[in-house]
Amino acid sequence: FIYGTNVFANNESPNTRQFVLLQKAPGEAFQRNLSLAFGEKRYSSRTQLLLESFDFVQFRRRLNSSKSSLLTFTDLPPGFGRRVQIEFLGRPAWFPVGPALMAIANRMPILPLLNFSVGNANRIQLWPLIEPQRQAGQDIEEAAREVTQRLSYPLQWLLQRFPEQWR
Repeated sequence: FIYGTNVFANNESPNTRQFVLLQKAPGEAFQRNLSLAFGEKRYSSRTQLLLESFDFVQFRRRLNSSKSSLLTFTDLPPGFGRRVQIEFLGRPAWFPVGPALMAIANRMPILPLLNFSVGNANRIQLWPLIEPQRQAGQDIEEAAREVTQRLSYPLQWLLQRFPEQWR
């Protein structure tokens, strides 16, 4: 997580406002490790948005008012927002629908990014952009389900090739 977040933050255009949606506030050890690993190039705490106090309406205004990006996660545990049923590794599974709904509502593409370990090495794998578009006559729930399904493909790829990543 730390590695992937900072690679993401350091490779974007310097004039992009970056936000990371977190489940809980990181502690001092987390911040210290970021500073040791990345120095001044680490993302700052002012970019962090906490899920428990996240105001989507206010954030949407922020996203639409400037060049911005948001890093969020598709593998949130139960209890973090609405879910939608998709097919995952050949079985029905429930995934958070929030990333898809935000992307559709804001007409923002999603850049899937996987951060995983192989041996002692951290790896990042980027996937093609997902353009969240609604088809004519399609309701937002069905569009969000389709986007969430597409968003699950990189995670399925990872678990099929590196099953030890499952936690």
